[in-house]
Amino acid sequence: MIEQYESKISALQIQIEVLRNTNNYLQLENTELKKKIVMQRRKVAFILHF
Repeated sequence: MIEQYESKISALQIQIEVLRNTNNYLQLENTELKKKIVMQRRKVAFILHF
C-alpha cells in the first residue's frame, strides 16, 4: 500500500518537473517573441516616419 503511494508521488514529482521545464521554455519563447514584436514595431515606426 505504501509502495503504491510512493510510486504515485514519484510519478507526480516527475510530472511537476516536466511542467516546470515546459513553463520555463515557454517563458523564454515568450520573451523572444516579445523582443521580435518590439523590433517589428520599431521598423514600422521608422518606415512610417519617412
